[in-house]
Amino acid sequence: FALDEKEALYFLSSKDNNDNPLSSNSVRQRDYYDYIISLKPQRVIFNPGTENNEFYNLLKNKSIKYLEACTLVLLSTNQY
Repeated sequence: FALDEKEALYFLSSKDNNDNPLSSNSVRQRDYYDYIISLKPQRVIFNPGTENNEFYNLLKNKSIKYLEACTLVLLSTNQY
């Protein structure tokens, strides 16, 4: 599938390459905040295990919608 310039997906695995959980370490996501916000997406999708209240607040302040959902489920049920 293709994304237009106003959409961005925020994909973070629930584990990193060393099998360490990311969900308990939102600090690791901070490196991506500015980049994702700079894309000016219409929404950002947080897959299960990637929830991040700090980032939600930043997105909200920039009027960017966010969604906690499984991207694969959204795609398979035509809700994307």
